[in-house]
Amino acid sequence: MSTTPALPIAEFCALTDTGRQRAENQDCAVAEDLGVERGCLLLVCDGMGGHAGGAIASHLATEAVQNSVRGGPPRAETLLLRAALQTANDAVRNASRLDPSLSSMGTTCVAALVQDADAWIANVGDSRAYRITPHKCEQLTQDHTLLYELVRSGHNIPNIETHPDRNIITRCIGVDHSVAIDMFQCHLEPGDVLLLCSDGLTAHVDNHEFARAFDAQTVREAVHVLVGLANLRGGSDNISIAALRRTIPGTCVPHAVADSAATPAFLMAGLTPQPGHGGSVGSAEGDTVVRERQEYRWDSSAAHSADGDSTPAPHNAVSRSLKRLGIAALIILALVFSWLYFFSPC
Repeated sequence: MSTTPALPIAEFCALTDTGRQRAENQDCAVAEDLGVERGCLLLVCDGMGGHAGGAIASHLATEAVQNSVRGGPPRAETLLLRAALQTANDAVRNASRLDPSLSSMGTTCVAALVQDADAWIANVGDSRAYRITPHKCEQLTQDHTLLYELVRSGHNIPNIETHPDRNIITRCIGVDHSVAIDMFQCHLEPGDVLLLCSDGLTAHVDNHEFARAFDAQTVREAVHVLVGLANLRGGSDNISIAALRRTIPGTCVPHAVADSAATPAFLMAGLTPQPGHGGSVGSAEGDTVVRERQEYRWDSSAAHSADGDSTPAPHNAVSRSLKRLGIAALIILALVFSWLYFFSPC
C-alpha cells in the first residue's frame, strides 16, 4: 500500500466556534486527508431547525458525506460529491420523518475535494466557497437564499448583506426527496487558498479581510484569526471554516504557534475590530471547538539545497516575523502620536 501523501505541498485546517450569541453550535467543519487516490475533503455544514434539530442535521450530513467520499471510487470527483450530498439529503430527511420533533430540520452543505492542483466543489444553501489568490478573493459558490434569487432574476436589493431577510434559505439538505446541487471546479496555483465557511463568518468579516488573514501566516493561524475577528465584531452566529492552501514548492510550512491571549490574533494579521464591539480572542465564554484538524507538509525533494543540506529554509517564518515586527512598530508609533496629540500642552 502506498504511503505517499495526497497533498505533499498543502496545509489545511477546519475550525468551528459557537460564537458569542448562540447557546449551541449547530455547525460542523471538516478538513480530512483521504489519501493519494482521493485527495483532501473540505466540508462545512450549517444546521437549522429549532432546538437540537440543526445540530443533528449538520452532524448527520457531515457523517454521510465523509462516509460516501471515503468509500466511493477515486478520480470521479464530480459524481462522488453529487452522490455524497444526495446521500446526506436522504440521511437527514429519513431522520426527520422518524422523529416528528425534528420535522423542520435541515442543513446547508458546501464540500470540496482537492486533488493535486484542482478542486471540485458542491454546494447547497448559503455556506460559501472562496478562492483566495495573491490578486483577489473570489466567491465561487452562489447563495441559495430568497434575496440572492431575486438579485439573479434582475431585482435590485440594496444592502443585501445586512438585509433582515438575508437568511431565508431556498434550498437545503434534508427537506425534499431530492436536492439540486450546484457544482463548480477551480484550479489552485501554489500559494492559492480554498476557503469554505458558514454565514457566521461572512456576517462580520468581508472577503478582502480573508486575503489579509492568510498573508504570511499558516492556515491554522489564519483560520483562528478569522474566527476571533468575527467574535470580536459580535459573533452573532456559529462560525465555521475549512481551508486549504497549496504551498509554494521548496518552502517550509512551519507548525503554528499556540494561541496567546497576550497577542490578539487580529493584530497579527493587521486587522482591527469594528467600533462598538467588545470581546476577546479565544476567551472561554461561548468558545466551543467541535472539530479541528490541520496538516503541515512540504516538498522535501525541492526543499533540499544543492550542497546536501536536508533542512528546508524557513522563508515563511522569516517573512512572517518581519511583518509582525513592522505591525508592532506601527502600533507603537500610533500610540505615541496619539498621546502627544491629546495630552501634550498646546
